Amino acid sequence: QLKRFSNEMHISLIVNLHQVDVALKYSDRILGVNKGRIIFDGGPGELSPDRIAEIYGTESPVPRARYAS
Repeated sequence: QLKRFSNEMHISLIVNLHQVDVALKYSDRILGVNKGRIIFDGGPGELSPDRIAEIYGTESPVPRARYAS
């Protein structure tokens, strides 16, 4: 509903998510931040499991099948 609303109103939304799978599904652009430093800035299709691990400091919480090839 938020995406439809933003499209209808021609506005941008900034949403803080820690659910990577949700961000990959609904975002046009993702910023990944670790300790105040931007680690990633790009589209969901550009976000790799290795970059997720760098952002979270651990293994990616999203199965590899969800990422673009």
